[in-house]
Amino acid sequence: MKETFIGHKFKLLNSEETGITLELNSWSSKNMVEKYSVSFDKENLIERITKDKISFGEKVSKTDFFKRLIRDIQSSGEKTREFASAILCDFLEFDIADFDLNVLKIGIEKVIEQIIVEKNINAEHKLVEGLFEFVWYKRISKKAEIELLERLTEIDKYYVWSYLGDEIKEDLESYNSEKLSQYYSNNIEKWKEKDIQMYGKEKMEKYYAKLNKTSG
Repeated sequence: MKETFIGHKFKLLNSEETGITLELNSWSSKNMVEKYSVSFDKENLIERITKDKISFGEKVSKTDFFKRLIRDIQSSGEKTREFASAILCDFLEFDIADFDLNVLKIGIEKVIEQIIVEKNINAEHKLVEGLFEFVWYKRISKKAEIELLERLTEIDKYYVWSYLGDEIKEDLESYNSEKLSQYYSNNIEKWKEKDIQMYGKEKMEKYYAKLNKTSG
């Protein structure tokens, strides 16, 4: 199996610049050449660089890796925020089973703050998706989950609205939250319109008929 150096310290061979490797892929490279997405120590910047230009060092801790992503989702550079948000989304989906919950909660607060101010729709999408991966992982109590979802109802962002719909419309009763119930009532018809546009009228009419029967 080919060794990869994701989550390692690195140094550029042609300069003194250092940082952390975040990801390895070839999906957006010309001629499908593999490149590492790397985050620089002294600059809030992610770039994609081929392996032959990098000297790899020791592996960093999962905490340092996470904190670097949280730093980079707040970059002034749109591409850096897009890269960091996508990688953070994967991290929140696959790598938090044994992760320090207090560090995770602090990072989630930063994610929410960034969602509120984010103007790039691609970065917003991945930040919101990652946030809901955290919710779905059930690392927090039901009470804390409800409080988080209630906070999100106050954020006027498309993907927050969309994911909240997917989250609460099938499981509203379990939350026992007046705020979420009101949000549901205010938005259910708009969620229906969105779903019909995406998946077709016939399919969604059957889905919502079943949903109403279950909730009734």
